[in-house]
Amino acid sequence: MVWNQYVYEAATGNEVDYSDDEYENDQLELMHVDDWRDFYSSELGYMWGILQQYLYDANYPGHIMRHATYEDFVRFCYRFSDA
Repeated sequence: MVWNQYVYEAATGNEVDYSDDEYENDQLELMHVDDWRDFYSSELGYMWGILQQYLYDANYPGHIMRHATYEDFVRFCYRFSDA
């Protein structure tokens, strides 16, 4: 009974109402890959570093992504992003 009350309170009454003007301004325009790279440079650099460290820790530095560069990684992320 108590659990159902928690679920009900968590699931109802929390909907956010956006006015049409506010929602339209929040949508980003489609950016060129170079502009996108500049906009997300800190996040991309962090992900690239984490990926390189993971491959090094797993003893895969020469086998997987041998010829991959940071630019290849950026273009891959851009292609599969929502932007």
